[in-house]
Amino acid sequence: MAVLVVSRGGGGAGAAGWAARLRAAAPGVEVRAWGDAPGEARPPLEDVVHAVVWRPPPGLLARESLPALRGVQSFGAGVDHVGALPAGVPLARIVDPAMSQRMASFVVCNALNHIRCTEDYRSAQREGRWAGHLAAERERDVGDVFAGVMGTGEMGGAAAEMLRAVGFRVRTWSRTRRRGPPAGCEAFVGREELREFLGGSDILVNLLPLTPETSGLVNADFLAHLPPGAFFINVARGGHVVDEDLLGALDSGRLGGALLDVFHEEPLPEVHPFWGHERVLVAPHVAAVTSTETALAQIVDNMRRTLEGRPMLNLVDVAAGY
Repeated sequence: MAVLVVSRGGGGAGAAGWAARLRAAAPGVEVRAWGDAPGEARPPLEDVVHAVVWRPPPGLLARESLPALRGVQSFGAGVDHVGALPAGVPLARIVDPAMSQRMASFVVCNALNHIRCTEDYRSAQREGRWAGHLAAERERDVGDVFAGVMGTGEMGGAAAEMLRAVGFRVRTWSRTRRRGPPAGCEAFVGREELREFLGGSDILVNLLPLTPETSGLVNADFLAHLPPGAFFINVARGGHVVDEDLLGALDSGRLGGALLDVFHEEPLPEVHPFWGHERVLVAPHVAAVTSTETALAQIVDNMRRTLEGRPMLNLVDVAAGY
């Protein structure tokens, strides 16, 4: 029985580096790395029972490629990158409480920067311009601002709690009632309540899982229901957003600005209009970086569980996509 490691486009140690870590942490386990360099030899696959993956090539996890596969572990908290799995093969993800706090602090930091006009003051500094008038004209107090959080999972819940703790008036939206919002937050659920939720969200934070139902959700119609001048923070997945529609809302002034940490293609291509847009702040997918130590412990635990015929921890509902 063997374990296969696949890590494509995620930076860091890559498949070979992670495979070395797993061998050191679990002596005696056969761990193989799937190299992605052109012409690189592929490892044997017929006896692979467990795969640890980030963006595996299409079809690699199919039964035809991995006939003995019994479990798959995502390298991150998200699983939309995994693709289709054979029926009955369980999928696990990384659950890191520290990661949720990193995400929440990133969201709160940027929400506060927005209402206190931090970027405007930075622009004024570059121009040598004293912009004291902005404090009276544009700055807002947290208690006067409604922050809407889409997604009430671990990260969405943590972001909503921290936003509320610093004084924002917080609303949440989720597709289903699978998990409720933190105490003190106004909750909205389902498509029938989405427009009402959007209409009262001065700052909108996207922390939804990417599924077929949420792909392209942030489009022109969606953005038209936000209050004029709303600020959009996307820290979930680039696939939620129709880029052209977001740019249109920014150019028209309908949307006051956007902080984007995730994109359809990463790294963001140099020619993408987000880079130079005066109302867009680009972050390089750093809102909540997975702790190597936390991830390694969970990966090794689930790897051993699969090899020993025990159920993995932090399982994903494959049908729901999260």
